[in-house]
Amino acid sequence: MQQNGRRFRRIDREGYAAKYNGEHRLVVERVIGRRLERNEIVICLDGNNDNHAPANLFLLPSQKEFGLLKMGAVPWPEASNLRSYRARDISDPT
Repeated sequence: MQQNGRRFRRIDREGYAAKYNGEHRLVVERVIGRRLERNEIVICLDGNNDNHAPANLFLLPSQKEFGLLKMGAVPWPEASNLRSYRARDISDPT
């Protein structure tokens, strides 16, 4: 399924209604090793929504950060940050 220029996949879970999730979000979840939170935003660095290579995806912690990017208040990222998310250990509080 396509929506707003992005591909979405149907995710069937036994006993639950199916839902659709963006392929870009599925790729990021696989790379960082955890499910994304609802407020986390994934952008394509080159602007091509069909390029789901991990090196082309950037994870933003909130919609607010995305708004700052769109307004030009902060510079557009040049490289993926997924490796740094993967390196974090969630069980370590420090």
